[in-house]
Amino acid sequence: MFAKTNDKFSTSLEKDIFDNLLLKSNSFELTNTENAPLVKLSNEKFIEIDKNISEFSIEPHIEKFLELRKLPQNKKDKIVEILYLSIYENIYTFTPNKIKTLIPQTFSNKFEYYLISENLLKLILTRKTMN
Repeated sequence: MFAKTNDKFSTSLEKDIFDNLLLKSNSFELTNTENAPLVKLSNEKFIEIDKNISEFSIEPHIEKFLELRKLPQNKKDKIVEILYLSIYENIYTFTPNKIKTLIPQTFSNKFEYYLISENLLKLILTRKTMN
């Protein structure tokens, strides 16, 4: 599990730190078996995550929108799919050159942009002077 976690998230976490995180965390339950230790979320953590998903998910808002507009509820799944696909594409195709597109037009009219570094994704905004 340690190796897979490091590979999956491209980290170089030390094994001792990884083990301590699992052992000291109240979020996990560890069970030893003959082949390997098993790790699962604790019931409390699972309930907390489930509650957060329910409360902060976009899906109830989509359902409400469809209801208010008197649209069929079966459209919800397609809308959710489109939203998640859009988020995925935005995250994985983002480049520093596109950073200006994230700033609203009303804001961009009042400020000038200076991209400091392609690698750091820093943006400095300076108020435009009225000449």
